[in-house]
This record gives sequence, structure tokens and C-alpha cells, in this order.
Amino acid sequence: MRTLVAVAVAALLFAVPAGASAQEDDEAAAHALYEEGREAYARGEFERARDRFRASLARYPHPAAMLSLGLAAERAGDAAEAVEQLERYLASGEVAEDAGALRARIERLRRTPVEVVVRSTPLGARVHVDGAPDASAATPATLSLSPGHHVLRLVADGYAPLDQGLEVV
Repeated sequence: MRTLVAVAVAALLFAVPAGASAQEDDEAAAHALYEEGREAYARGEFERARDRFRASLARYPHPAAMLSLGLAAERAGDAAEAVEQLERYLASGEVAEDAGALRARIERLRRTPVEVVVRSTPLGARVHVDGAPDASAATPATLSLSPGHHVLRLVADGYAPLDQGLEVV
């Protein structure tokens, strides 16, 4: 009997009246997706959590989903999306946690290095970053660059050096 009552109560919590509006349907779907995201986050499945939070936000832009997506993106290693969502959350005006701590977190995320893949034809070009006299790597190369403006110089025997500006965000 106790199980039957619990199931009935759960069904009532998620029941939508027959005449519910499309917005109420979207809110209910968004809430279900948000809960799936919270569960995935708790299990350490940050990519799945991101997907669920994104889907929730697509249905209904609730500030809690913005915050959760920002935190999941941070844990998944995507500082750019984390910053975007945490700023959206702050702009919503419904900040539940310390806004100062959240702004400090955003500033820290903005300084997070980003992996940049450099390829060239021919392969093996030496890559110099920001005027460094010694090459950082040879192509194809994956470089870890801090956010901001950088100049990459590719040098290969028999070819003119190539300078390329790059804005890392």
C-alpha cells in the first residue's frame, strides 16, 4: 500500500492538467530534462549533464539551468561555455549564491588555457608563439595557449615564414 501511495503522489506531482498551455508543457519538459542533468552531474557524467541542461534551456530559460550548465561545462573542460552560461545566470537577476564568488570564478575561467591545433602543408613546420626564438612544436601540433591575442609563426625549409594572428577566447 505504501508503494502505491508513493507512486500516486509522484504521478500527481508531474501531472499536467488536460487544458495546460504549451508554456506549461515546456516548463514541465524543461524541469524533467533539468533533473536528468542533475542526476548525470552527480554521477560525474558532465557531457551528458551539459546536453540535458542545454535541452532544458531550449525548452524554458530558467536561471537554475543556466547556472547548472555553466558548472557542468566547467567540469567538462569547456571554459568558454562555462563563462557564457555563468554570465547569463548573473544577468538573470536571480542569483542565489554569492555573486562575488561567481564573478571571481568567471575571471579564473577566462584565464584558463585553451588547446589550439596547428596544422600545415608541408607537415613539420616549426611553430613559434608570440615571437619566441625557439619553436614550441612542429606541425601538426597541439598548443596550450592562454586567452588573448597571439601571433603564430610557421617556418618550414624552402618556404617563406607565415605569421598568423590568433584570438584565443
